[in-house]
Amino acid sequence: AAAKSRPAPAGGSALVTFDAQLAKRQEKAELEKHRGPTHVAEYTGPKVKWEDTGLYKALVKSKEIEEELSKIRNLIRKRTDPGYEPDDDDFNVAPARKFDAKVDYYKLLDVDDFATVKDIKGAYRKLALQFHPDKNRDKKPEQ
Repeated sequence: AAAKSRPAPAGGSALVTFDAQLAKRQEKAELEKHRGPTHVAEYTGPKVKWEDTGLYKALVKSKEIEEELSKIRNLIRKRTDPGYEPDDDDFNVAPARKFDAKVDYYKLLDVDDFATVKDIKGAYRKLALQFHPDKNRDKKPEQ
């Protein structure tokens, strides 16, 4: 709807009244001028299956790479610890405490990433004795 414009008052000193409807129409027209197209362009190209997209292929490839890295890590772990046998139940058991991904537990225990279960248990026991309250009765909590 085009805004109707009124002719200027004749004589220069005539009383000009405010027309609220006209002001509203003019404001609307000004907004429409600055707003862009209101419709969104629709994709009309050929239909593409999700499985044929580059993103899907990259996701599949990254999953394959992740599985391959897990196999390699398990082989390295098996070499350093012959008793190690990964089991699906290891991932289904509820943890005793919530796992904090920001903490490097191997570094905390001062052991190698591929340390044997025996080494990890030994390092844990050593730290447990070091911080046990019965062994540190004389020391203050800050120490």
